[in-house]
Amino acid sequence: MQYTKPLATMLQIVLLFAWTRLMSTMCDSKQTMINHETQLCCHYDINKIPTIGIGYQLLQNNSKTVMSMYNLTLSQVLSDCHRNTSTYCLTNDQAKDIFYRISYPEAARCVDEYVSNLPSTKRNAIIDVAFTSCRTLKTFKQMQKALEVKDWIQAAEELKYSKWCKQVSQSQRDKDYNCIRNNESNDKEGFSTMEIKTLKEDECVCYQTSSSIQFCAPKFQCSIFPDCHSCSTSSSVCIIDSGCARKVCVPLSFSGVCNLNSSNQSSLFKRLMSTHSGRITIDYFISITSVSMLTVIYLFLLSKQIKVCLFFESNQILSKQHQHQYG
Repeated sequence: MQYTKPLATMLQIVLLFAWTRLMSTMCDSKQTMINHETQLCCHYDINKIPTIGIGYQLLQNNSKTVMSMYNLTLSQVLSDCHRNTSTYCLTNDQAKDIFYRISYPEAARCVDEYVSNLPSTKRNAIIDVAFTSCRTLKTFKQMQKALEVKDWIQAAEELKYSKWCKQVSQSQRDKDYNCIRNNESNDKEGFSTMEIKTLKEDECVCYQTSSSIQFCAPKFQCSIFPDCHSCSTSSSVCIIDSGCARKVCVPLSFSGVCNLNSSNQSSLFKRLMSTHSGRITIDYFISITSVSMLTVIYLFLLSKQIKVCLFFESNQILSKQHQHQYG
């Protein structure tokens, strides 16, 4: 079949667009989730490491805290691995929650430290490698050099013959190889927070202080607030945007340095339970040993499936359990 020149050109554009779409769906967080499957109970991965959910390794320093967030005890979860039983397990929603809130962001940070400002599709493919082991990724020095000079073909070849490639499936190996090797016309550089596709599809939470410092992240990351700089203003406003054109302004009062990091926030994370009347019972325990300490409490509204970040400054020492209700 012969095509006229305009029709042939149009066909090439359509095919290029289809290939671009195929490539973008091959390498993203959802594909990483598929690659690592979902195991709701403790099992040993290919490296004999006890793992649960979507590739979450249970020998990490924060594993005890993470399991407690889902009303599980780490020792009991590990006992399932030792005994080959399925007693202390996650739900599907909990497995996804750990993936999006903890595992995938950690792998993304690992990649940004490895090589910064990668085009999104190539970055996603490298995240897939880091998701298995950040430590292993950082041993791939030749691939790192190739990525830094944007030699995508060489970088893909380095991955192809790496130790990692021998441990994963042919399908996963081929997809990551192709995502690194091939050039895409829509591959954006300089975006290191999360892949563009995810940001477009998922609701975002944005923060803005009175000094016009702005932070935005996918809704599932709203509890991860970057370390603050020394705050000179006496009062600021945090604008929380749910992505549904609803903005809530929460007054903030900073005093001196207000450093927050995700490692010490996890003890304040509590899951909220919906009551029969449709209200939400907020049940949290705060133990603060210093006055005027900026604290973040992460609220997950199960009945509405909305994540909210609440910021407040404590002006007194709190060491008892509080309950509130939101209608």
